Amino acid sequence: MSDTISCSHCLSLFSVTKDDRDFYNKVAPKIWVKVFTIPDPTLCPSCRQRRRLSFRNERKLYRRQCDASKKDIISMYSPDKWYKVYDPKVRRSDARSGLDYWRNFDYSKKFMEQFDILMKDVPHLSLLWVQNEGSDYVNWVFAWVRCYLSFNCDYIEDSLYLQNSIQVKNSIDCLSCMNSQYLYQCIMCDNCYECFFSTSCVDCSHCYQCSDLVGKQYHIRNVAYSKEEYYKILSDISTWFYNPTIKDIHAYKNSWSHHILDCQNLENCTYCYYVYDSKDCMDFDIFWDNSSLIYESIAIWPNCRKNLFSSCLRWKCSNCFYSFLSIGCSDIFWCAWLRNAQYCIFNKQYTKETYEIEVAKIIWHMMETLEWWEFFDLSLSPFGYNETVAQEYFPATQQEISHLWYKRSKYEPPQPNIENTIDISSLPTDIALVLDDVVNNIFRCVVSNKPYRITPQELAFYKKHNISLPNKHPDVRHQERMRLKLHKKN
Repeated sequence: MSDTISCSHCLSLFSVTKDDRDFYNKVAPKIWVKVFTIPDPTLCPSCRQRRRLSFRNERKLYRRQCDASKKDIISMYSPDKWYKVYDPKVRRSDARSGLDYWRNFDYSKKFMEQFDILMKDVPHLSLLWVQNEGSDYVNWVFAWVRCYLSFNCDYIEDSLYLQNSIQVKNSIDCLSCMNSQYLYQCIMCDNCYECFFSTSCVDCSHCYQCSDLVGKQYHIRNVAYSKEEYYKILSDISTWFYNPTIKDIHAYKNSWSHHILDCQNLENCTYCYYVYDSKDCMDFDIFWDNSSLIYESIAIWPNCRKNLFSSCLRWKCSNCFYSFLSIGCSDIFWCAWLRNAQYCIFNKQYTKETYEIEVAKIIWHMMETLEWWEFFDLSLSPFGYNETVAQEYFPATQQEISHLWYKRSKYEPPQPNIENTIDISSLPTDIALVLDDVVNNIFRCVVSNKPYRITPQELAFYKKHNISLPNKHPDVRHQERMRLKLHKKN
């Protein structure tokens, strides 16, 4: 049996089913001697995801000072934001513990305003990455080698302009690809090799402008050719230059089953986005690897269990509630920047007994202030809506952002003083005739007019695969891929 509820944000109707409530009961925490039940959500699934994604900035990078070393750094936090921001290497070498920032809970105030103070007191990483080698302009990444302007990816090598991809090598301009090598302008391709301008292909190789193929090779626009015919046709094209449009995209099969998007190897999961190898999760965005019983959270991985209303927890975190960027923790409540901690509230250490008593008291207080079992309030996001992933999946104008009670970043980075740019159309269309010194030039995007460069690594890829130079800024190319992907999903 299900009940229909009106979303308190967008006013649309949504259903809460018996299975949903069974899940809420499964993850409801037992603290002290009481099980604190989780009520029905007040927001519809889309608004819940929109709220979570509004806390996540991946692609907007700025120059600012490291608040520890005072050196210039690249950061996802713009200079006008009231947060302490450290270079990742400086932050990880900082001798201070997260417990040094502890505070007592003040029952005369709401939780959200107190947590906002804590978040502005602890230092934040300028960029989120782990095991990064030779990749300065990346964010939300794990295990990277020689990559550039790529975001929310893992185990990537020698690649540029990637998004939401895992185990990809020697590729450029790809979105949501996995286990592949030598891809260009591909979307949602898995286990592919030397595929170009293709979407939703699996176990394919040597495919050009193809979509929704499985186990194929030597195809052009979904038509099969012999190996000799394939290379002859391509040799007749002086240089590959192709801008896919929505009419080139075939329907994507089963993408919204169980209300999931960009997911793989899930069991009993609903309302999940970019989640892998997990089970028994709901309203969960970003990341993977043997996590379970996660609810209304973002970026929880790996081997994490029973974490609610939290963001950026890593390495076997369990029973963490309303916590941010902590590692290897369990039984923490309203904490930020803790490592291998247990029984903490607002970064303050307690014994097991006093922890449970205090948590129970705080929950009862939050019930009175109507803050219990909702994800972080929008006011706590360190980013403007227009800086976040939410803007990509739920585009909004400036007026709509204000109407929807989201913040909007008004910071505009200083524009580089560029007097001379090269019209890319003045260069040869045949990439073989383009000189290596083109990497010294600055071009203007034909759509946005934003300046961009061609890197030496990028040029080598284009020449190897006979691809002409792009005439659009990397951000514009990403936006076009996102539109195509979302069109397939709908």
